[in-house]
Amino acid sequence: MIDTRTVRILSSVRTPDDQPLSVDVPDSSGGINTRQQDTEIANNQLTVSYNADLSSLGIIKKRLGSNSVLNDLGALPINALIYLKAPSVDARMTLIYGKRMYKSTLPLETSGSWTDIDSTDHFTENQTSTVAILAGEKLFFSNGTDNVFSYDGTSITDEGSGTTDPPKGRCLAYFKNRLWVANLVANPDYVYYSDALDPQTFDTSVQLFRVNTGDSSQVTNMIPFQGSSLIIFKEDTIHELVVSGDTAAYWNLRPLDEKHGCVAPECAQQYDGRIYYLSRDGVRVLPAEQVPVSYFNKTLFDTINWTYINRARAVIWDDKYWLAVPTGSSTYPDKVFVLDLNTKGWTCYTGINVGCWGIWIANNAEILMYGDANDGVVYQLFKSTQFNDGATKINFQIETKAFDFGQPFLYKNGGEIELEIGSSTGNTVTVSAAIDGGSYTSLGTCTATDKFHLDSLGKFRSIKFKFQNDATSTQQLILNGFRVVTFPEAYWSE
Repeated sequence: MIDTRTVRILSSVRTPDDQPLSVDVPDSSGGINTRQQDTEIANNQLTVSYNADLSSLGIIKKRLGSNSVLNDLGALPINALIYLKAPSVDARMTLIYGKRMYKSTLPLETSGSWTDIDSTDHFTENQTSTVAILAGEKLFFSNGTDNVFSYDGTSITDEGSGTTDPPKGRCLAYFKNRLWVANLVANPDYVYYSDALDPQTFDTSVQLFRVNTGDSSQVTNMIPFQGSSLIIFKEDTIHELVVSGDTAAYWNLRPLDEKHGCVAPECAQQYDGRIYYLSRDGVRVLPAEQVPVSYFNKTLFDTINWTYINRARAVIWDDKYWLAVPTGSSTYPDKVFVLDLNTKGWTCYTGINVGCWGIWIANNAEILMYGDANDGVVYQLFKSTQFNDGATKINFQIETKAFDFGQPFLYKNGGEIELEIGSSTGNTVTVSAAIDGGSYTSLGTCTATDKFHLDSLGKFRSIKFKFQNDATSTQQLILNGFRVVTFPEAYWSE
């Protein structure tokens, strides 16, 4: 008579004809998906992505770092940062800090100082509502409190507060050779416009119109669109001003969306014939789609501190929409949510406190910069030889889907994960695994391609992985993907 206990013991021994279950994941370009069950998302999607550059198909990279440029101006935030190349003056970056305007023609230098342009107090201190725009050949700065100021690369001009001067708005646009100003403290839903070809001359008693009268919300963004339209965003609605003639008699204002708007200044940005903007339910796109383009990135968007959402700022750079937002209890933007506009994948960058974005242009290349939201420092982002944020480490962390290998109710046992590292040695990666929704267990560390056994985890139905490098670096970490192999648990019936 055969002892069935012996049969059960023998059945757990793997034999050469056991059929392995495997999955190969070359990249994570699908980005974050926390909307769906973690076993149901795509293999190239993630449940967590911090400081990972997912934009290159076939590889995963730790993001490059940032370094501070020129001098620290003090403890207040940088309130505006904008590029100017005017006739007969060298290209420069111009910023507003405290009560004054500063500039530099060498804004990427790590030593030296920002130049106080005229050593005069022009602004009320700490105006985070400050906006800036290039209109014609001049920069215009406005914060809703102080007079509008312009700068031509040589001198600063106080534009005044009369009825023929630019009004004190918190939203600016340059369209059809006119300066458009909206969101005055007293009239947050009005738009004013200058004379044609003269952005310094207004008639504020006549050259104005009200947008969507009676909804009690403010104009937040104005975006020139497709040559003949100005798209006007309010907090909860969107409108189109069609400008087809030289006078307002030929213009037509019509609603485009009466359910969604843009909730923060400078968070509507145009790219490739579409406008991406931050609405109350996430990032949306115009022309409209049924759901937000941030739909799958639920967990991160749920952390936004909406009380201070007016300090959020966005920019388009490197075919990506960069959205700096305050999260948790932070009163200023402390994280950057990044949407790759080609792959539609989301990731999150930490350690970057953006008060304002700026793009420096040198040798026909656009270089992303930002002014700190909590300090008087300007940073250059993603320099090719910069692997830390100054001397501060960057926490690279990605967490995968939960792999059930297409058999959700079948127990698996053993096997291995192989992580392929494409960079040279020096970056230590900690590899961890979690089974069936449990907590992570470290499988070990590696600095080069390596394998880690899964036997110690016991049997499981699903398994997910975490890869982390939380240290200073001397080179960029590059992962070429990973492969998981496991085996179905033998099944015996009596």
